[in-house]
Amino acid sequence: MIQAARVVHMDKLELYFAGDDDTGPFSARNELESLNLLFKITNKLLLTSNVVAKEVLQMLQDEIVARLRSVGRTADVKMVVQTQNHDTEDSLLKWGEHHGVKSKLQIAFPCIKGFQ
Repeated sequence: MIQAARVVHMDKLELYFAGDDDTGPFSARNELESLNLLFKITNKLLLTSNVVAKEVLQMLQDEIVARLRSVGRTADVKMVVQTQNHDTEDSLLKWGEHHGVKSKLQIAFPCIKGFQ
């Protein structure tokens, strides 16, 4: 379920660089949105389910809450965090390198008279 939710909440950058077997987490934003979606769904199901299903759903929801609290704290899972002060191209290059892309690409921004 978490893998499907991660795919639903991928942005263009994550879609471009995600491999076929990459199941994430892709970014802190993606992970938070995915877990939030699952939390909302389990919360609605808890209201209408029977006693046996409620026990299972409550365990699932407890795990979701634990994962929500751990986003950004875990050392073994590195996520890309984009900040306002990075150019889009630099962020894209760093994201690719973080996920194993080897590149000798150096982005240049030539100044051409009349163009910005």
